[in-house]
Amino acid sequence: MDSQTPTWREFRPSSWTRRDMAGAAQPHDENDQPEADYWLAWPPYITGDKSDIGHPSKVMRRRFRSREAAMAYADRTWPIDPNSTWPTSPYRPQAREDS
Repeated sequence: MDSQTPTWREFRPSSWTRRDMAGAAQPHDENDQPEADYWLAWPPYITGDKSDIGHPSKVMRRRFRSREAAMAYADRTWPIDPNSTWPTSPYRPQAREDS
């Protein structure tokens, strides 16, 4: 990936996605409207392992005051290999939860 390729892109103002499908989003209601003033950082994989920091039960407890903070957490926790055109899936980080 060159420096001109954006890492994050806007899906909607309250939901951003990274090229490997990691996400930063505000919770939405049934009408697709944001229903919270906080942001969540989502991993680029789906897991049923409740001990994994990417499990939905852990994602929902970790709240960020801004989109940028949620994106920064996702970038630190689930980094993208800069030499890869598509990430290895599923990516399981070695880092521990720091929140």
